[in-house]
Amino acid sequence: MKILIKSSCLLCLVLCGFFGNAQQEWKVAKLVTNNSDTIQGQINFGDWNESPRSIEFKDEQGRITSKSAQEIKSFSIQEPLKTFESKSLKLSYYKKTVVPQGASPIEKTDSGTFFLEVLLRSSRVTLYEGSDDEKQTRFFLQKDDKLHELRYPIYRVARGETSHMIKSEVYKAQLTQLLPECPTLNTERLSYTDKDLVDLLVKYHSYCKTDYKLESHQEDLGQRFAIGGLFRYAPELESPKSFIGVNALIFSKKKFNSVFVSIDIGFGIGPKQDDIEPYKENRVTFGLYGGKYFGLGDWHPMIFTGISNSNGALDTGVGLSYQRMFAVSTSMGLIAAAKGDVAWSLQLRLTPFSNKR
Repeated sequence: MKILIKSSCLLCLVLCGFFGNAQQEWKVAKLVTNNSDTIQGQINFGDWNESPRSIEFKDEQGRITSKSAQEIKSFSIQEPLKTFESKSLKLSYYKKTVVPQGASPIEKTDSGTFFLEVLLRSSRVTLYEGSDDEKQTRFFLQKDDKLHELRYPIYRVARGETSHMIKSEVYKAQLTQLLPECPTLNTERLSYTDKDLVDLLVKYHSYCKTDYKLESHQEDLGQRFAIGGLFRYAPELESPKSFIGVNALIFSKKKFNSVFVSIDIGFGIGPKQDDIEPYKENRVTFGLYGGKYFGLGDWHPMIFTGISNSNGALDTGVGLSYQRMFAVSTSMGLIAAAKGDVAWSLQLRLTPFSNKR
């Protein structure tokens, strides 16, 4: 139990250090004020769960100030390439409880000025993405200098003694009305995702023969998938202790601080040891993990947890990756440690088909 406590405390300190120092990074940026003045410097940039109302800005002299969305027209960073613009919004929030028949499903409205990410821009329309204070993604389309929220309200309505989930795909009808220049536009199977909306607008601009610019476009599944080799050393196992195998990773859509899911499959071959009973000369290993990379440089700290048949449940660890192509990590089975049977391992992973970022 003492080993468990010490190991858990060390792990917590490492994880807290990663989260505290790597959630946001100072990135070279360009700000445009409401007076159309351009300011060079750095911003404390992160993958915000909520659209920010202000940002921290460091000027060329190193002074740090807070810039609100009311005083900044836009800002952009080069790595990863992203542009944000300030917009005044009025957002409706829907009730989480069952709504009586005939009652309004709206719980509250919130007004404010936020920074929205630009996904696609042209002389005709601009598509924005934001997140509300419930961390739900919302999309906005600007046309003829008017901003329209593409609405997708979800709530539950009472039906007699039962209830029914309402998913009102209002955004489909909105897009049909807002983009009449392309009569062949089909929104029937359109999902409320950045990829589907961007793809729809690409078809719209192709029909209208209008140039457009993709400011930020998330990768599809093929671009977020990596496979490579795996070496695992598990000293607490009786035999074998070393495994080689393969692993597959699927990264989250966002390049910055990517979440990933990993499946590891390996095979261990060990020399015969007559004094160990029962003895397994060969053994298959399997692991399923969820984890997260941090940072945008060549070196990425990482944390992960999951289950494996070598270390058991809550096989939790930390590691370091170079360009997400090579990683070294160590992990410990917390459930096994709680039972006094410490199981830990050292992993080397090579994923040559992974994206750098």
